[in-house]
Amino acid sequence: MFFFSFTNLSSAENIDLDVIRSVCKTTPEPDFCVSILSADPNSKGKDFHGLAELAINLANEKGKAVVAYVNDLLKKTTERVLKEILGICLSDYDSGVVDGTAEGLDEFNNSNYKSSLLLISGSAAAAKNCDATFDQPPTRENVLKDLNKTMSQYLLVAAALVRNYVPAG
Repeated sequence: MFFFSFTNLSSAENIDLDVIRSVCKTTPEPDFCVSILSADPNSKGKDFHGLAELAINLANEKGKAVVAYVNDLLKKTTERVLKEILGICLSDYDSGVVDGTAEGLDEFNNSNYKSSLLLISGSAAAAKNCDATFDQPPTRENVLKDLNKTMSQYLLVAAALVRNYVPAG
């Protein structure tokens, strides 16, 4: 009996991974998508809609983590230009990424998929703006480059999954 139960549990986990793989094929970052969704215990038992919602939540959580990290860097940084750049990035992430994904999630849950997609796409632009800020004179080493890239991946996945709900035309 125990063996039978274990076998069923294993099958259920494989089915979830199959669903995640299927959903992630619709994104420009399928491997990254599978990685983040399968790593989250909340993905278990989710359908396509639930996984799209989870992807938006994960992007929001990642944005909050970046905000906390940038706040920490601001406290430790004494160099004026870098402080200014980090301040711009903080604003981009706080109002653009965190607020944008939170509003995008609300719109998604209210079946306003086009509005959700616009908000999430705007969030991606905010993360890219942070990168661009480091390239403006006087330039400084982009200490957020890897985080910005990862954030963009989260947002690409979320936007792609939401896009599946936007009617063509």
